[in-house]
Amino acid sequence: MKDKMDGLLKKALLPTLEPDASLNQQIYNYRNIRRNTDMRKFNKMPTAAAIAICVLCIGSVTAVAASHFLKEMHTFQYGLSTNTGEEAVSDKEPKFDASTMKEQPEDIVEDVSAEKGTADTAWISKKVQKVTQHNQASDDAVHWEDYSYVVTQTTYEYKDYYTAVEDQGVDNWLSEDYQTIGNVQYMESVAESEDSKEQSVEGTFVYGSGSFELSESITMDLEGTPLEIGSYTIITNEVSNERTYTNKEGYTLTLVDDEADGEIRTTVAVTYQNYSGSLVFHGMTEEEIHHVLDSLQLK
Repeated sequence: MKDKMDGLLKKALLPTLEPDASLNQQIYNYRNIRRNTDMRKFNKMPTAAAIAICVLCIGSVTAVAASHFLKEMHTFQYGLSTNTGEEAVSDKEPKFDASTMKEQPEDIVEDVSAEKGTADTAWISKKVQKVTQHNQASDDAVHWEDYSYVVTQTTYEYKDYYTAVEDQGVDNWLSEDYQTIGNVQYMESVAESEDSKEQSVEGTFVYGSGSFELSESITMDLEGTPLEIGSYTIITNEVSNERTYTNKEGYTLTLVDDEADGEIRTTVAVTYQNYSGSLVFHGMTEEEIHHVLDSLQLK
């Protein structure tokens, strides 16, 4: 049992979705070419470049049942999107001249403050950082302009997912109490150049013969008003085995597989109102995956 847990913990500490080297460049350019938009947006790119996520928001959220607004996901060659096949990222990716791009400096991370939790706090630790991120943008994918922006990140660590969502007042997506591997992180991110902010919760859980990661994000304006998500895209490695599953709550979810380091993983994307996120399953049978999906409770 100890060997199994050690193996699951090792996997949990690795990037969850790793595009290959050539796809990394496509993701990078997609992120930057499309930074100018009439719609509010918040782009998330984890430091490990493990998964690329694009979120476009279209306005404040009307309070309605999530089951009525669970957006349908479509697959394309390298991921999942609320866009149709004609609008998917890979089908609109412009040709670019990578040789004209400059090598970008490392992000600059400045530690602002850090503190440990007390008997009066639900969190274990709190850290505030200012991160200067460097990027390039282009209108034609040939001529590139350098730019940078500063993101203030506040990260809390909790002993488990359920404590985190209760303490921060965000939706609890899991009706079942799954064992957590390591601590769970809650993060608030605000870019100085944006008019929106993001809250996110991420954790890794053990179930059955494997494990799964859950990533849940909430988008709102700087005054705290929820922003409805108009478009949501996750980019992975090349996908296969597309299928759907309708869980006990009546949510129809799209599942796809991809491969990295010889491992087949299954990804499910979820978005409703101002919430978006994913579940990534490792080493689990289809029946075990369905069990976890049956425990999804989207308010």
